[in-house]
Amino acid sequence: MTSDGLRALPPMLDEVECWLADLDTPAADDVSILDAHEQERFSRLRSDQHRQRYLRAHVQLRRLLAQRCGCAPRQVAFTVGLHGKPALAGASPVRFSLSHSAGLAVIALSDTRTVGIDIEQSRFVPEAMALANRWFQPEEAIAIASLPEAQRSASFLTCWTRKEAVLKTIGTGLTRSPASFFVGTTVAPHRVPLESMLMDLRSVELNLPAAVLSIAATIDGDATIAARHRAP
Repeated sequence: MTSDGLRALPPMLDEVECWLADLDTPAADDVSILDAHEQERFSRLRSDQHRQRYLRAHVQLRRLLAQRCGCAPRQVAFTVGLHGKPALAGASPVRFSLSHSAGLAVIALSDTRTVGIDIEQSRFVPEAMALANRWFQPEEAIAIASLPEAQRSASFLTCWTRKEAVLKTIGTGLTRSPASFFVGTTVAPHRVPLESMLMDLRSVELNLPAAVLSIAATIDGDATIAARHRAP
């Protein structure tokens, strides 16, 4: 990590940058850098810790986008799609995606591909099977259930981040059910057909700190996904 808690991750996909941010690194971020919508969301958060982490994540995103766009962080302007997927306003080619979990955030940037990224810090998920049965395809839920109980949480989180990355890329979020398409639960490469897109899927992991990270990026109408599941 740099002194401001931000570091570049090793390349995961061609023409895509990925950054990892420590949201608990002390910083004197100014909430006035955020736009009115971001400030409203910031003010609705209940705890000081949640507000600090939200502010840190969004300031870091603005700084990275400002470097790409040649402007000040507070001058970065956003628009949103039909289902709320954020994008840069104006004619900039830069596409981005932001995700955070507890004290970590990940940011994906690309000039040529629509991207979606998701992160979950590794943890025990006591309701993993109930959630898998509700939100995953039967084959995925069965695969998780077949594992020893101690391994189910990691498998669940890997599958969940893969699905989130896909949904963020196509811009629907959870308005489209994660159970409507298959991504699998193993680290083996997998090809995912989704409507007019075809997606290649792989898995790796973050170690320090322990987290599961997935990223998806479109290619000529297709999408490519790499889910990180144990990276240095």
